[in-house]
Amino acid sequence: MLVIANYRRGGTFRVTAPESKNIGVRMDQVRYSSTSWGRLEWELEADKATRLKNEDVMRLETVSLRFYPKRGRPYLLKSKDGTLREKTGEMTATGGVRLTFEDGYELLTSRLRYSLKSREMTSDDPARILSRGMEITGTGLVIEPESGRLRLLKDVKAVIKAGPA
Repeated sequence: MLVIANYRRGGTFRVTAPESKNIGVRMDQVRYSSTSWGRLEWELEADKATRLKNEDVMRLETVSLRFYPKRGRPYLLKSKDGTLREKTGEMTATGGVRLTFEDGYELLTSRLRYSLKSREMTSDDPARILSRGMEITGTGLVIEPESGRLRLLKDVKAVIKAGPA
């Protein structure tokens, strides 16, 4: 077992030898981030990561992904699992995906993809958007993090709950 100190965060993460011939490396407490022109764009943390030998895929467990748009407030994505394809810049979150916006909105779905090239999040799955007094459901979505736009693509229904009179 190899343990490497992570001086930036003041912690450590563990890299272990693979148990299977298909697995290249396993790591605990993983953190990735992306910057552009000195500006932090996103930070990804996962409890565990497994890199497969012959594929450009990092499989992640217990995922937390924070986005920092140029304008507006950051928002947080959490999921049970995920994958990261470093060469293409494609991330996929799966299993109880929850995207929380600081202004009180929350998006729930089972799968959400993020592309570094298009700078969009997409899903073909059913989704729910929740806030105080409102619930919107639909199937398929596109989120443009930099502009703050969110579109549900089909079967959209909204329920607005009346507050106290």
